[in-house]
Amino acid sequence: MPLFDGNRLSTTRLTIPVPGLPEALRSLVICHISDLHVNCASPLLESVAESVHAESPHAVCITGDIVWRQSDIERNVIPLLTRLKSPLGVYTVPGNWEHRGCVPLWELRRRLSGIPVPLLMNENIIVEFQGERIAFIGLDDPSTLHHDAEMAIAGTEEASLRIALAHSPDAAEDLAGRGIHLMLAGHTHGGQLLLPPLPPFWLKIFNKSAVAGLHWVGSMPMFVTRGIGAVGPLPRRLFCPPEIAYISFKPA
Repeated sequence: MPLFDGNRLSTTRLTIPVPGLPEALRSLVICHISDLHVNCASPLLESVAESVHAESPHAVCITGDIVWRQSDIERNVIPLLTRLKSPLGVYTVPGNWEHRGCVPLWELRRRLSGIPVPLLMNENIIVEFQGERIAFIGLDDPSTLHHDAEMAIAGTEEASLRIALAHSPDAAEDLAGRGIHLMLAGHTHGGQLLLPPLPPFWLKIFNKSAVAGLHWVGSMPMFVTRGIGAVGPLPRRLFCPPEIAYISFKPA
């Protein structure tokens, strides 16, 4: 494994158990991406687009921190997201970088809607897959305290599968116990700079145990991806490669 491995995309596959999962949803596959921090056209972003094209997931979920600066939206963000085709849609939520003011949220939402990629801000979209309803529930950024779980979930009670997107895993306590079948999060970058067995050098979440991977918050599964990009004083990844995840479901 190379020392700095920020350009080597890693693929994770996992299957989530869901109580009472309908037969029709056992073939469903979703892709989870986070923390793109798009600031240039890079080989890594090309690898992300190629992976989604090759895997052909039914939906793509992006859990925030897409942008780096306003000038990158038309130049790099829109072209990349346009390539992430999936039959049930591509969905994203704001991260803390979207709230930093590099571009007004209403302007980013307007531009993304033209692709179309909905920027979900404490709201949801329900789609149908083989006769079953799937709710994609998007929380505004928990790391800047803009999230409202109750508002985001409203009206999804009858969906056969409820998938929640939140930028930070710190939203898990607000979602647990509300019938969410899977929570997706990013923000941590998996620690970004790792030197095992020491704890991560770069970690800005309250729940320090939810750095990356699959976790259970009560009966709710939560997958935290290492994400794609890198930021900070040393915007590199050390023993922590970028990650794209493909998730399927099975009866519990």
